[in-house]
Amino acid sequence: MADNIAVGQEDRTPRSFFQRNLTILSTIVIALGGITFGLDTGLIATTIAHDSFTNYMFGHGKTNYPLLGAIVSTYSAGNVIGGIGSGFVNNKFGRRFAMTVASVLAIIGASIQAASNGAAMMIAGRIIAGLATGVLLSTMPIYISEISPPERRGMLVGVQGMIDAIGFWLANWVGYGGSFAEGDAQWRIPLAMQIPAAVLLLVLVQFLPQSPRWLAQKNRNNETREVLERLHHDKGEAFILSELVQITAQVDMEAEEKKFHSLFELFIPRYVRRTATSMLLMTLTQLTGAGVIQAYQGILYNSLSFSGSTVLLISGCYGIMGVIGQAINLWFVADKWPRVRTLVIGCIVLACELSILMALSAEYGHGGNLAGASAGIAFIFIFSASYALFFNSTTYIVSAEVLPQHLRSYGMGVAFASQGVTSLWLGQITPIAFAAITWRFYAVFIGFMILSAVVIQFGMPETYNMTLEEVANQFGDKVVAGNLQDIMTQSEKGVSYGEEVRTVDG
Repeated sequence: MADNIAVGQEDRTPRSFFQRNLTILSTIVIALGGITFGLDTGLIATTIAHDSFTNYMFGHGKTNYPLLGAIVSTYSAGNVIGGIGSGFVNNKFGRRFAMTVASVLAIIGASIQAASNGAAMMIAGRIIAGLATGVLLSTMPIYISEISPPERRGMLVGVQGMIDAIGFWLANWVGYGGSFAEGDAQWRIPLAMQIPAAVLLLVLVQFLPQSPRWLAQKNRNNETREVLERLHHDKGEAFILSELVQITAQVDMEAEEKKFHSLFELFIPRYVRRTATSMLLMTLTQLTGAGVIQAYQGILYNSLSFSGSTVLLISGCYGIMGVIGQAINLWFVADKWPRVRTLVIGCIVLACELSILMALSAEYGHGGNLAGASAGIAFIFIFSASYALFFNSTTYIVSAEVLPQHLRSYGMGVAFASQGVTSLWLGQITPIAFAAITWRFYAVFIGFMILSAVVIQFGMPETYNMTLEEVANQFGDKVVAGNLQDIMTQSEKGVSYGEEVRTVDG
């Protein structure tokens, strides 16, 4: 059972700006990992678009598509390893330590890429950078979801999506700026620009509070309460006590049911649906085609008869579309639309946009019609904004929400690893596929979008505006002490939660 939880007097000491806004500031700091991810993922597109890069790696005037695919896709191999390993690190040492490790790996990976003397060294740097983002992207949504109140969780996790988008945007313009340098500096300097963001994250993450749910898992209930008071002081004593009781009681119940937790528990009948939902959503981020378009947009623009510095300039403009889409999501969708509706509409919208893009590429991909080619570019831009609007943060929110508390770190690691595996094979086959079947390759993603819309509509429970403990009830799990509102009502009537925790079947 949870330790007795004392109800003290509400602290009315005046608070500084940082104390009053700790939740949002912690979210912004942890989401700086999105800058690292956005830069590393985005810069590869402009890097491989430079003739100076392909000449250096493959020989003057030559292109080795399998090796090019390896340079791009081995980053995803690192993602897989980092994602799976992040579960152990997060559970054992905490979210903050995991982010520290990821920051160090990101610095090492970026340094190796910028100093590469050949394809082998470049691939090594990409793998290490992939390890870093595997840990980052598995940890960020967990941490943010665990410090957020339920009614703001969508918006706060959406901040991560916004910073991811800003990272992509910066990457495209940094890559364009590199085109004004000479020789190898065109791509070495942009790749080195990943380092400052990772250093900043490494420093600032040391000042973040620990996740209250991780502290509860370690039976550090006094610290759990202190962190909740720091994060949610503006919501009042009743809310803080209620959340504390719900968290600690749920952790105690899960600990009593199983003393040892492992990766394999995710796949027992009780949890397999939750694990599959999380894996599906993270895989879906790649099956939309967004990752392929981001990484290989230079090839796509070439297929529409654009070349040279024009391709890099278009890439720079492309980056802002994700920021616009994510801003619309934060203000009008996150915490306002149900999650299932958002994802289903997104699948349908992206399928329609890809269909139009495929038709335009088929008709105008041979040159000679600037208006038609420009329309193709426009739909690539619209696709980017739509992806950010419907998917970029929503998939991370739900993937973390649906997982059980004691397995959330392992589950997000497995989910992100599944995304990495998908990205790996897509990254490897995409340049070959576009060279062989050109615009017809879009049909693969259109088919996945249609199938995903059906699966999400009829197979995914709604998690909108629920506490993480209440989400378990949607999957038929046992939950403790009813819902958060019930606990608040009872606590206001003077119920002592240090004496008894009531368990109910969901």
